[in-house]
Amino acid sequence: MGNFNKVILLGNLTRDIELRHTQSNQAVANFSIAVNRQWKDQSGQTHEEATFVDCESWGRQAEVMHQYLGKGREVMLEGRLRMDRWQDKQSGANRSKLVVVVESFQFIGGRGEAGAALGLPRQRQAAHRTRQGAARAGQGTGRAGAAQRTGTTPRLRRARTPVSSQRLWREAIEDMRANAPFQRLRWRWLLVLQIMILLLIALAIARPRVQGAGESGQRTILMIDTSGSMRAVDTSDGRTRLEHAKDIALARIDALHGGGALFSTSGETMVLSFSGDAVVACRFTSSAAELRRSIEEITPTADIDGE
Repeated sequence: MGNFNKVILLGNLTRDIELRHTQSNQAVANFSIAVNRQWKDQSGQTHEEATFVDCESWGRQAEVMHQYLGKGREVMLEGRLRMDRWQDKQSGANRSKLVVVVESFQFIGGRGEAGAALGLPRQRQAAHRTRQGAARAGQGTGRAGAAQRTGTTPRLRRARTPVSSQRLWREAIEDMRANAPFQRLRWRWLLVLQIMILLLIALAIARPRVQGAGESGQRTILMIDTSGSMRAVDTSDGRTRLEHAKDIALARIDALHGGGALFSTSGETMVLSFSGDAVVACRFTSSAAELRRSIEEITPTADIDGE
């Protein structure tokens, strides 16, 4: 009858793998894994026990395991049992222990299947992947069924994406720069509106009143010299001093009493002519026509030689 020595273990490394080399420069990796077992007693109470197994790996496989496996990592091993015997140097007693010599291994827990080429045979790898897929599908179906039974919709979790604070600052500064012209324009319009409101309030309090020339009831007296000297001609146009004086008086009448003035006036004007004594040519009036007529009727009273 033939012999059969095969071990399959699934557990977690209890410490980091120790790698050493023999005199022939062959790599040897020593480590141990903990295999947990849960069971219930007759009373239904759950118990858990851990079995610690020493393992040994050789060659390129030892280097790969040392590179990619660490303390706490879950791994699946396949190998054979080997009994190591030695004599204790201090007490001289014979010692022995069982060691699992790893022939293949497989990563467990989402770090890929880097040990597939060195690990389990392809058929067992496929079977293991099938069991894992079925377990995940069963978990998803269980959640969906629970949601249907409770009448709730399963929640979708959003993946958190880390964002650099510098990026947030840059985006904030770019937004401020893009909106800066509109912000300045808005504040300027607000300032203009505030100034206009203040001006309107000041005008309402002051109650200003626009007055035209002579509107305040003032009286004006125009005096025209009619002595003989006003017959003299001083300009090249052949007109006398009196004619020039009358033109100036008429222009003044137009300025005070119409003649294109913006506001009607309530002031009054008197026209006096004088040579020796003053003569009233027109009493105080606001009639521009009467004042013009009185000025046009003024004549000199004496000759130049008679002065």
